[in-house]
Amino acid sequence: MDLDVIIPVKDRPTVEQCVATLLKESDRTPNFKLRQILLCDGGSTNADCCAQLTKVSQQSQVNILQCPHKGFNKGWLLNQGLLAATELLILISDVDIVWTTKTLIELSQAAAQNPYTFYHIQSVQESQFQNIAVQRSRYAYCITQSLTEKRVEIYADMTQAQVRPGYGLLCAHRELLEQVGGYRHDFAGWGWEDQDLLMRSQLLGYAIRALGTVTHLSHPDTHRNQFSQQCPQQSRDRNIRRCLDGLAQGKLWGDLRATSTAERTYAGKISIHYPPQLHHAAYPDHPLPRSSCSSNESA
Repeated sequence: MDLDVIIPVKDRPTVEQCVATLLKESDRTPNFKLRQILLCDGGSTNADCCAQLTKVSQQSQVNILQCPHKGFNKGWLLNQGLLAATELLILISDVDIVWTTKTLIELSQAAAQNPYTFYHIQSVQESQFQNIAVQRSRYAYCITQSLTEKRVEIYADMTQAQVRPGYGLLCAHRELLEQVGGYRHDFAGWGWEDQDLLMRSQLLGYAIRALGTVTHLSHPDTHRNQFSQQCPQQSRDRNIRRCLDGLAQGKLWGDLRATSTAERTYAGKISIHYPPQLHHAAYPDHPLPRSSCSSNESA
C-alpha cells in the first residue's frame, strides 16, 4: 500500500521532527510505504526552518516544492502538492503532527478499500494539554437533504475540548480529491479551508468518515497566524462566512484546475444557516497566489 504525503509549510520549527516520524513509522510497517513526502514551502525565510528543509531534502522520499507567495495560503499550497503527487492514495498532514503506525495503517487501509470516501482524523491530542488550541471556541457543521434543498448549518461545538477532530488530516484516493477540485484558494489566514473541502465533498455526494488519533505539537498563536494581521479566531470566522457564501452560490468544486464558472456551479438549492456570533464576520478581498512552484528534484 503506497501513498504520497502532502504537507504545507512556511517558517515552522517542526519540519525535521514531522518528517522523521513519518519515515520511522513507514519503515516499521512492511505493507505500508510512503513514496513521497511533498513539503510545499510557501517561501520560508526563517533560518532554522530553512536549515531543517535543507536537511530533510537529503532523504530520497522527500521532495521540497518551492511555492513562495505573500502570506500563507494553505489551500493553494495543498493543491500544488496534489498536482505533483503520483500515488493512488494521498495523505494530507500538517507540519506539526506526530503520526503513529496504527493510525497510518487504519487510514490508508480504509481509504484504499473505499475510493469514494474521505477519511479524516477522529481525535487530535495536544502535546501540551492546556494549550490555547483546546481552549478556543469551535464550530461544527451539519448537512441534511430534503426533496427540495440541501441544508447547511453551522453551530457552536460544545463537546469536550480535549477531543477535537482533525478535519485537515485526511487520507483519500488522489482521483477523489481531483474530482472535487481539491482545495479553494480564496481563504485568508488560519482556519476552515479543511472543513470547506469536506463540506463541498459531502454536498457532492461523497462520504466522510473519521477514525484514528494523532498528537499535535502544541504551539502559540504567533505560529498559527503569523502571516496575517488577524487573530486566529477572527480569520477563522471570516473564512467560515466565505465558505458559506461560496456554497450558497453553488461553488462546490475547488480550484485545483482551471475551469469555467458554469462548469463548476451546482444548480440546486442550498440553504445556509449560522449562529448570530458569525454575523459580524465580513471578509475583505485579498490577492491570491500567482507564483509557480519548483521542485528540489528539478533544481
